[in-house]
Amino acid sequence: MNNRVLTALAVLALGVVLFWPSGSSKKVESLYKEGEALYAKKDYEGAIEKYKEALEESNKPMVKTEVIDKDFYTLAQFKIAVCWSKMAEDTGDLNHYEEATRIIEEIFPNAVVPRHMEGLTYLWANVLYKQEQYELSEPKFMELIENFPNSQFVENAWYAIGQLNYKLQRFDATRQAFKEVLDGFPNSEFKDDSQHLIAQSFLDEENYEQAYQEFDKLATEEFKNYPDLQAEAMYKASYCTSQLNRFEDAIGRYTNFITKFPNSKYVTAAYFDSGAIYARQKDYDNARVNYELAIQNTDDKNVQSEIQTAIGRTYFDEGDYSNAIDAYQVLLDEYPESVFISEAKLGIADSHFRLESWTDASTAYQRILDEHADESELTPYVTYQLGETYYKLATKQRNTGEEDQATQNLETALGWYQKAVDEFPSDPVAPHALYGAIWTLNDLGRTEELEKVAREFIDKNKEDPELDILAAEVQLKFADMQFNDFKQYLKAAAEYANLWTFMDLPKFHLIKLVGKFQEGRAYYEASKPAEDDADGAYDQELLEKSVVAYNAAVEKFKDDAFLGGIEEGRYDDFPERIGQVEGCQLNQALAHEKLEQWPEARELYMVIREDSDNYQRAQLLVAQSYINEGDSQSAIAHYDKIMPSLDADNQSLAAIKLADLLRSDEQYQKAAVQYTKVVEGNPTGEWADDAQYLVGLCYYQAADGDVAVLDQSISAFNDMLSNYGDSPNLVEAYYGLVLAYRDKAQAGDDTQWANVTAFADEAYQKFSDSDEEKILKALSHIDLVKASAIEKQGIESEEQRSELMASLQRIADNEGAPVDSRSRAQLKIGHLAYGANDYDTAIVEYQKLQQNYPTADTDVLVNGLYQLGVCYYQRGNNETDPQAKQLAFQNASSTAQKVLDQDVSPENNISAAYTIGLAKEALGDSNGAIAAYNIATSFEGQTDDAGRIDLIFQSHSRLAELYSNTGKDAQAVSEYQYIIDNTEDTNLKGSSYFAMGYALDEKLKQYDDALLAYQNAVQTTDNRVLQAQAYYRIGLIYEDRMNDGENGLTAYNTLINDYGKESDQNIQSMVADAQLRKSDLLKQLGRLDDAIAEAVEALRVAESNPSTPMTQKVSAQYNIGGLYFDKARTLFSDVPGTDLAPYIQAMRDSGAAFSEVETVAGDLSKLDKSLVPYAQNALFQSGQIYYSLGSASKNKEDLTNAIVPLQKFVSYADKGVFPTSAELSNAVQTSLVYVSTAQFELGRVQLGEDEGISDAVQGYFADSAVTFQSLAKRFPSAKDAPTWQFQAGDAYYASNQYEKAVGEYEKVYKNFPKSATAPEAVYAISTCYSYLAEVAKNDENEAENEKWLGKLFDTNQILADSYPTTPYAANAFVNLGNKFYNQGSAPDIEASERISLYSQAIERYAQALKVPGISQETKTDADMYLRETQTALAYYEYKNAETVLNRARTALTDEIPDKTNEAIMAYQAIIDKYPKTKYADLSFLQIADSYLLIADSSKGAEAQEKYQKAIKAYDELWTKYQTAPPSDAQVSQAVKRAQQQIGVISNYLTDQKKRGQ
Repeated sequence: MNNRVLTALAVLALGVVLFWPSGSSKKVESLYKEGEALYAKKDYEGAIEKYKEALEESNKPMVKTEVIDKDFYTLAQFKIAVCWSKMAEDTGDLNHYEEATRIIEEIFPNAVVPRHMEGLTYLWANVLYKQEQYELSEPKFMELIENFPNSQFVENAWYAIGQLNYKLQRFDATRQAFKEVLDGFPNSEFKDDSQHLIAQSFLDEENYEQAYQEFDKLATEEFKNYPDLQAEAMYKASYCTSQLNRFEDAIGRYTNFITKFPNSKYVTAAYFDSGAIYARQKDYDNARVNYELAIQNTDDKNVQSEIQTAIGRTYFDEGDYSNAIDAYQVLLDEYPESVFISEAKLGIADSHFRLESWTDASTAYQRILDEHADESELTPYVTYQLGETYYKLATKQRNTGEEDQATQNLETALGWYQKAVDEFPSDPVAPHALYGAIWTLNDLGRTEELEKVAREFIDKNKEDPELDILAAEVQLKFADMQFNDFKQYLKAAAEYANLWTFMDLPKFHLIKLVGKFQEGRAYYEASKPAEDDADGAYDQELLEKSVVAYNAAVEKFKDDAFLGGIEEGRYDDFPERIGQVEGCQLNQALAHEKLEQWPEARELYMVIREDSDNYQRAQLLVAQSYINEGDSQSAIAHYDKIMPSLDADNQSLAAIKLADLLRSDEQYQKAAVQYTKVVEGNPTGEWADDAQYLVGLCYYQAADGDVAVLDQSISAFNDMLSNYGDSPNLVEAYYGLVLAYRDKAQAGDDTQWANVTAFADEAYQKFSDSDEEKILKALSHIDLVKASAIEKQGIESEEQRSELMASLQRIADNEGAPVDSRSRAQLKIGHLAYGANDYDTAIVEYQKLQQNYPTADTDVLVNGLYQLGVCYYQRGNNETDPQAKQLAFQNASSTAQKVLDQDVSPENNISAAYTIGLAKEALGDSNGAIAAYNIATSFEGQTDDAGRIDLIFQSHSRLAELYSNTGKDAQAVSEYQYIIDNTEDTNLKGSSYFAMGYALDEKLKQYDDALLAYQNAVQTTDNRVLQAQAYYRIGLIYEDRMNDGENGLTAYNTLINDYGKESDQNIQSMVADAQLRKSDLLKQLGRLDDAIAEAVEALRVAESNPSTPMTQKVSAQYNIGGLYFDKARTLFSDVPGTDLAPYIQAMRDSGAAFSEVETVAGDLSKLDKSLVPYAQNALFQSGQIYYSLGSASKNKEDLTNAIVPLQKFVSYADKGVFPTSAELSNAVQTSLVYVSTAQFELGRVQLGEDEGISDAVQGYFADSAVTFQSLAKRFPSAKDAPTWQFQAGDAYYASNQYEKAVGEYEKVYKNFPKSATAPEAVYAISTCYSYLAEVAKNDENEAENEKWLGKLFDTNQILADSYPTTPYAANAFVNLGNKFYNQGSAPDIEASERISLYSQAIERYAQALKVPGISQETKTDADMYLRETQTALAYYEYKNAETVLNRARTALTDEIPDKTNEAIMAYQAIIDKYPKTKYADLSFLQIADSYLLIADSSKGAEAQEKYQKAIKAYDELWTKYQTAPPSDAQVSQAVKRAQQQIGVISNYLTDQKKRGQ
């Protein structure tokens, strides 16, 4: 690559142009040419001689070398230096470079010719580069680049800079230089090397990410002519991706590379690298396939042996040690000279070791020591492995009873271990070897020696700065042995504690931390009671020592204590620190728990950070600590708190713990939820069946009669039966089921009794053969429940009842039977008669009980007496004779009162009081009934009997009705609430809620409570009428009482939607009224879509009914329009990107609806006056809406729809249909503005569609113009009248009717001369004239063209004169300036007139630039025209000045000064008047030349003065363009000449001064 730098010298050209003189100069030429010819033949020594002869000849008198080269000496010496450089390159003699450098250093300071300096700089840089003086070479190359940026050597210089920096490993500078080559010279011959070395530099830096991207650039089409380089780049890009661990990408790249360049020298490496990747991915088969391909692809034995080693390594890593041995043996057999021989032997030895072939392994390891003693890096490991091998062999022999051989091999192992420790104490194997030695001594029973060996090593090396860390490791190993192997915990603790005595250096940080952790563990283990001591306690003192040890580690290594040293730079952090500290904290907390120091334990658990792997465990331990402490509530709270943050496994564990706590705390439902989580989290886990059973049990315990919760219990027990059929809890699940079904039956669902018996039978069928106590006990409980169920199910047939009656009667008639049995049988007979509604018989039977068994049990007698009273009451209900009815009720009351008087039990009192209440109520005694029912309710809570509880409930129901009927509404509400709280009858609950709501609403005015009651009524009852009434009442409250339209609307909506099709007249009446009320609410609430739908429906209904008044129809239609408009407003948004289509559609719907009002209303002149405002506003609104849409979107349909209603509006207004007012006048004005503008926009849209002025286009614009004219005439005093008049002109202008447009525009400035629109109108007129002139010109009608141009300029003059400060005046001034400029540019005009016209043009342009508010475009044009005109004018004046100067040059000597000064004045005038023109720049040169003319004709001081003035003039021009060269070629030449002349005159003046002239 470096040769390309040198070859540039071969084409070095100094650009010499030779003009050879005659005489001795000719000889110089001849000698120089001979030197050049010899140089071309690479005879550099001969060339040097000829160049020297030419130099010698050039120094002879009278030889003029300047015509050969301005600095021939430098040129020739440069050529000589090049030759020395080439000689050094060809011969390798670096002294020649020294000679070249000497010559360069001699001539460079005096070189003045730029080409010489350029060549010398490059040659010098190159020579230094070849001498490898890179630090000196680079500045020279940079000097060339900076001083000669256009040099042909810049490319070579950048390339050389890149190369030398690469050699210096300054890679940033390398890449910058090569990037200059690539960016500045895209076709450079160095581009391939440059791109390659950019990529290679990144690779050398191991910046693989950037490197592969740069190598990829070489694989593109741009470098297709460099296949070898592309192959290398593809390979190295693959290598980089593999180093980035992007293995799949790397494999793909290697494969593509091999496919594309199968013969590349990198293919072997690609196969090898691919094999290595597969090996890393543990895909050993593919690894070996690629390794084999790599071997096949190369003949290099060294490479093949390396690959064979890798093959062996794959077998070893795969655990296929037999094949590993074979693979390594191949290397030994086929590549005996390989550098990998020792590695292969070690692989064989390690493979035997892994195969537990101890004898083969020891032989193989010994072979390595014998044959590779010089490879010291293997010796420590092999020595240690020999110890391990003999120890393993001895262990095997001891296990097989070969004690003598085992002892011998243990001694051998000990020798190898000791050798490893003694000879390689600083090697990593040393502590392992010592550990092995200690174990071996232990196996040999030499325990004292064991400890001595360990202690000696520790004591010997503890203070050694190189081996102290090994001593610490041995200390740790020795302590571990005491802990793990010997279980000597106290001794282990002492040994671990010794680690704390090592110096406090960073290298001991980890081992000290581990030591303290283990010390804590050792004390903790030692504190435990003996395994056979079940009641033993932990040793408190040892626990305290455990806490101290853990705490010491935490205090030293926790963040607060440790991070400060890191920040101060005293030591680095180590990755194990945080985990070890947390381990100490967790174990310390455990020790605190054993000490019953609960807060201290929890404090340690809580410091574990949330990002730690120990965090969840610590949080669970916090909860467990609360449990252990006996604080279940805190444990529950903590489980609840942490549950969401736990993973699935920990959640399951926490859930069952939490569930157990909740169950023990009788929070059954919460416990059930947690047990459910346990089941769902792991349905096959060890706790799953227990948890499933406990779900059911907890729900049952939580139910307390709640049917919904009982259902959850039943579901859980059924899941138990389905999913855990082998669980020991299964029989308990059956018991739970029959209990739950029984409770549901007792709660009122008699159908559940069948389930009780069914599951009881199923349980017996499944477990009847069992003799387990638990199962038998459960079955006995199930049997009791089943018996109760059978009794509760009752007698199902008359035959059964008769049979039972006969049996009971026989008992009652048997005088030998106990009284208790007989009386109970008699009571049951009465019950059976009562159950058959045979009240007369029942009365007789109950009377027999009182008469025949006076000594019977009191409960039986009272029960019979109560039932007698009930029978009287039932008789009263059935009687038709009023007197008999009254007598029956009186008997019922008095009989029941007897029961109440006995006050036997709450149950009897409840029954009696209730019966009295019924009787009193039947007798019309409301107060008596209320008193009786209150007695019944007073016993609430004193009985568990379901029947009596029901009577209490019924008493409340009766009281609610009685209170309501007697005006005691507050008491009625309380009773209704009781009914609601204590019934499962949804219809009863619903009617109670409704009745409560009505009382609260109508009577008590408590509306919030009333609403709640009505809502509850709806939710609990199935009665459609009642539901409809509730919704209606809710709507009324929200609408009339609470002014809450949203909720009122909801209620009415529900009523209408859900009950509108009901046939019930009451419902229909409410629905009809709700529909009437709904519309207003919808609008108030902004529920516009619903409001619209309701309004449309209302209109449909109105129109379908011929009798509907017009007022309703019109207002309904108008309302629709308003609602659509309101909807549109809600849909509008000015946020960019908003979809406005819904808004537009709503506006169109609104416009259409408003427009339809006129259709619905019919002839407005005949319309009822009260409805006229609807129609008036609707037409205006419709037009406005369509106009707003059309003007925004330029939609033709919208614009047309806007015009129609607005024109109708104006027409009706003109006819007097609408009442006259100022507002109407403003609306008419607005309507006409909208109409005219819409017509104008329609014209523009049509123009776009027709792509030209069609009849339709002209029609729209003409309509617009007429409407605008009408506006201006109707409202001449309006502030917008001038604008409307102007827009009339614009309408004609837009349709190319320019003459009509002029007529309308003229009305603006004539009728409204002071309006803001007037100057724009004049400007518009000029524009029309301009177009008319253009049309005439195109038609070749010169007379018309002149006419319109004349009018154009006249108009511009009016604009300039009348409105000179308006922005439009600027255009007028520009047009007038153009007029004068064009006149002055006529070919046959006199110069003086031309100058006069140009001057007037300049004046107008300048006026234009001064106009306030001039547009940027006009300003740019005016400024350009001004400069162009000034330049033109300057040109003519420059020519005149030239004429004056030429006359001065031909004048007599004494006339020269005056005539020349006249020219100078003329040129100076150009500079002053036209400073930005090129002629001002040229005038500087002419002024300087003029002063030279005067100086040449003068002498002495006067001449000196003129020369100085000439220099000053030249300098002014040169200084002006010193930083930025001129763009004009003429000026550029002038600047160069000025620079040259400054030098010439300065040199001349210096020479004159030396001569004393």
